[in-house]
Amino acid sequence: TLTPAYRAFRRALALDPGYALPYFHVNDLLRAASAARPPLLLLPGDSIADNGRAPAGRDALAAAIARARREWLAQARAWVVAQPGTRHAHFALLDAHARLGDHSAALTEIERFRGSSGGNYPELPFDRATARFAAGEIDQGAEELARALDTLTAGQFARAEAAEEVVRAIAASANIYAYQGDLERARRVIALAGDVSRQFDSAMGVRLELPRELESWRMLGELYAAFGAPAPSLRRVWEAAAEAGRSAPAARRPAILASGGAAAVGLLAAAGGDTLAVAELRRLDGRPLAPEVDALLALSRRDSLAARQVIAGVAARPQRVAAGEGYYTVFYRPLAAQVLYALGDYAGALRALEGVDPTELEPRQFDMRWGILPRVHLLRALAHERRGDRDAAAREYHAVLTQWKRADPALHPVLAQAGRGLLRLGETTEQLTALGYQLTASMEGEGGCSVGPSPGERR
Repeated sequence: TLTPAYRAFRRALALDPGYALPYFHVNDLLRAASAARPPLLLLPGDSIADNGRAPAGRDALAAAIARARREWLAQARAWVVAQPGTRHAHFALLDAHARLGDHSAALTEIERFRGSSGGNYPELPFDRATARFAAGEIDQGAEELARALDTLTAGQFARAEAAEEVVRAIAASANIYAYQGDLERARRVIALAGDVSRQFDSAMGVRLELPRELESWRMLGELYAAFGAPAPSLRRVWEAAAEAGRSAPAARRPAILASGGAAAVGLLAAAGGDTLAVAELRRLDGRPLAPEVDALLALSRRDSLAARQVIAGVAARPQRVAAGEGYYTVFYRPLAAQVLYALGDYAGALRALEGVDPTELEPRQFDMRWGILPRVHLLRALAHERRGDRDAAAREYHAVLTQWKRADPALHPVLAQAGRGLLRLGETTEQLTALGYQLTASMEGEGGCSVGPSPGERR
């Protein structure tokens, strides 16, 4: 078990608070135990238990999470006191503040480290923008980030230590643009993170046996899959990963194919339901697909009976699915809800989407679920409207248009569907315009990344 190791690390820090290595291990364990859906639980007496095995009810789970968050903050603060100029300690404290929702404390820590870094803090605007985003200052964070993107290059990160954390800080800021529906700026953030990562690898003499673009393919695939668009971009990511996978040795092929896995599933889940990429993924990789993906494939064949059989009994599960040596993201609950909605189980679709909200999402690491939220709101709205709950439907339609007030044109089909929904519920174009919503031309047409036919609409 992990309990003896955790206690040993704690004893080592009690004996020598300046010893860095135990902080890394304690930080990793407490990060896991303090998550919204923790794989580990921190129990009284410095015990660590597997969440799947510990007999914890709702109250006991909440207490364990709160305990882990308090302890993580205390340990991260101790690390910063012991090693105030260490980037690893700085990032640990920022992560702990973010998990606790103390964003003003995170901004204070950013300014402290800025003063102690000797000017070697190129990721400063990314850390600050992410903290503002988490605090709800979304436009301010986006504006600061835009200025940084216009001036910073990968070469300016050459002197920074803690390479993995620096790249993570850059990539996490893509969440801001995903939330806003700004495809191009999100892509630019991902490109910079990839350039900085490759520069660090080159400087350290790392010889990569996998394509250098692997992580960029993964992040771009997740970005476009969350949006469900643009289809050509999803297809380019998948084709790049598939081409590299075909020519790779069998032992490396799963990790390479996994970098395009999210894009392949994204093509299937988007409007139009392109099945070719997922079929090729299954053929090249040889591993089973997630059951939600199999259910979507059944729907694409118009086999509702098979889809219903596959989706029945699918339980909530972690967001990541293993694929050989690598991982690719499958947005399980939104996909399950999409299948259930198409099958006419509107109550089931709403149950599948319970808890899919910002409280589950990570502001301090790359998490493209920030970009899927409007499609989740749209699917909830459609399901509520089908069930006759007009007030709940209107709230969800408004949430779509509120979040994506300045969305990329590729995302306009989602906005159009939300706008049409509000018009069906009795609101007027003048009212929606007065609220500052981005209304597409006549709010007509479907395609791009819509989630399924609206009430009264046909494919």
